[in-house]
Amino acid sequence: MATAKKKTKATRKKAPAKRTAVKKAPAKRSPTKKATAKKAAPLTAKQQIQAKKVELAAKAELDKARELTKFTQKWVKARTTADARKLAALEKKVAKQLQAAKRKALAKAKAAEKKAAAKIKAAAKRAKAKAIKATRPKRKSAPKKRAAPKAKAKPKAKAKKK
Repeated sequence: MATAKKKTKATRKKAPAKRTAVKKAPAKRSPTKKATAKKAAPLTAKQQIQAKKVELAAKAELDKARELTKFTQKWVKARTTADARKLAALEKKVAKQLQAAKRKALAKAKAAEKKAAAKIKAAAKRAKAKAIKATRPKRKSAPKKRAAPKAKAKPKAKAKKK
């Protein structure tokens, strides 16, 4: 500390003496300035209100657009899931219809096969019977007797007149 220099009184600056400030009297406004100032204040207030209205309307539009976007996204998602469900149900329905048609066609084919087999069997049976009949000796059958003619009905007696 011995090396530090101490400021001497001569080097110190004196603080400026405090002056008592003389207050100026406020400038008097002319009556026209007062009127314009009063008119200007409400105009600016109206302008502020109008600006706030515009700002709020813009915010409302942004919120509306945001909400519409969210709603649209939800709607599209719900619609696509519903469509997918409907398509899956339709595919199942069509698959069932195709399978039923396939079964029906197979049943028809099987029935036709059975019918054809029955016809072939019947034709074979007839052919066999014909062959057996052809190999048998023919018997002469006795001529059929004629039926006796029917007796004619007697004419009715006429009613007597009075």
